[in-house]
Amino acid sequence: MKKTVINWGVIGTGIISTSFAKDCAFVPNAKLHSVISRKKENAHSFAAQYGISHVHTDLDQMLRDPELDAVYIGTPHPHHFGAARAAMKAGKAVLCEKPLTVTAEETSKLIAIQKETGVYLMEAMWTYFLPAIQKAKEWVDSGRIGDVVAIKGDFGYPQIYDPKSRTYNPDLAGGALLDMGIYPVAFAYLFSGGRTPKRLMTSARFAPNGIDDDITTIFEYDQKMTATLGTSFRARLKNMGVIIGTKGHIEIPDFFRASQCAYYELDDCLETFCDHRKSIGLSFETEAMCQDLLKGRLESRVVPLKASQAFADHMEMIRKSW
Repeated sequence: MKKTVINWGVIGTGIISTSFAKDCAFVPNAKLHSVISRKKENAHSFAAQYGISHVHTDLDQMLRDPELDAVYIGTPHPHHFGAARAAMKAGKAVLCEKPLTVTAEETSKLIAIQKETGVYLMEAMWTYFLPAIQKAKEWVDSGRIGDVVAIKGDFGYPQIYDPKSRTYNPDLAGGALLDMGIYPVAFAYLFSGGRTPKRLMTSARFAPNGIDDDITTIFEYDQKMTATLGTSFRARLKNMGVIIGTKGHIEIPDFFRASQCAYYELDDCLETFCDHRKSIGLSFETEAMCQDLLKGRLESRVVPLKASQAFADHMEMIRKSW
């Protein structure tokens, strides 16, 4: 019988895993099958809330389940690599929260493991799957705004400084760049056509414990295109994505979770788009991955592994420029 549903295991029970579980309700070919947490009580609570039948505190035990098809990794950043590696070696498809790993070298190693095992791996860059982002990309690719000359994207929310918190703890790969800055970096990669910057300029500020908490970067791709990117734990930024072309521009409010976008020529808004979704938005990437798995694909066409490597490489370029 042809398989029609993907059985998912959730690794981690934090906020982002909760969002993933909630949005699975909007994906008809996804079933929450199992969950793992270091704390048994957290796993049982999560399972009860989302109707999950298999509860684990041991990852190897969970991965031995023959009914399990795929895992979602929603753990702190430093644990992504180990969990993804174990899952792929066990033959389980992987949807791993961003950043895929904490260094470009680790990302390269994880991609090599994917090639070696032939098991599906995708970084959970959910922004790329949002209908508003897809619409904006359609406008750009069709030439509506002419040649792209500038990209602007920022993402920032104030965080309380606590060296023990996930966002500021160096042992948990804290910092604005990895936590929020990956969104502007990925936005620039998408709308630059997958280019690598030839030069960059960065201004960074740091918390008392040395963790980056406010960053502005300018990517120069060539003489015709730049990207100005910002991320911050110190303030709420405008969180706007803008793609500027020779004929017009596109504005995307809250681009990282975009539900709408608008196309302008000079000051005149000529077209708008709104998706009117009921889900948080993670459902789109989950649905796409389920379809990939059911069709036997080994890699996403929307967030290919070369894009994940580029995200990691570009963030490393920023870190080295501080």
